Amino acid sequence: MNRNEKGALGVDAAIGIVIFMAATALIFNMYLNIFKYTYDINVHEVALSYVVDIFEQIDYKRYEQVDSLAEIQNLINASGSQPDEFTVSAVSVQKYSDTNPGKQDVVERICIRVQYYDSDGNPKEFNMYKIKVKE
Repeated sequence: MNRNEKGALGVDAAIGIVIFMAATALIFNMYLNIFKYTYDINVHEVALSYVVDIFEQIDYKRYEQVDSLAEIQNLINASGSQPDEFTVSAVSVQKYSDTNPGKQDVVERICIRVQYYDSDGNPKEFNMYKIKVKE
């Protein structure tokens, strides 16, 4: 029998506690990252669906009813309350005849820019475009 084996020592308990704390910190960090990414995806998805709803309202209008910024802004204001997670920062209407003189006014490109903040507080933005054709 070896007399140097005295069972669990304080060093063994300390090593066990350190390993447990490291594993707990790793699991907590993974959980936090998953939560942050899920939040970012959710805010982006809500903003996308809001802009898609506006574009669907534009589809129901005739070409002449959505050929100015004021009319697009009225559609945005009439679409209901905008969620607090994002803001519509810019709206633009670009007609094909404006960039190509002498061409008929039959196509316009509508751009809506959305800004929001991710879970870390960093500003993010994206543009969505809609092509409206005169029927």
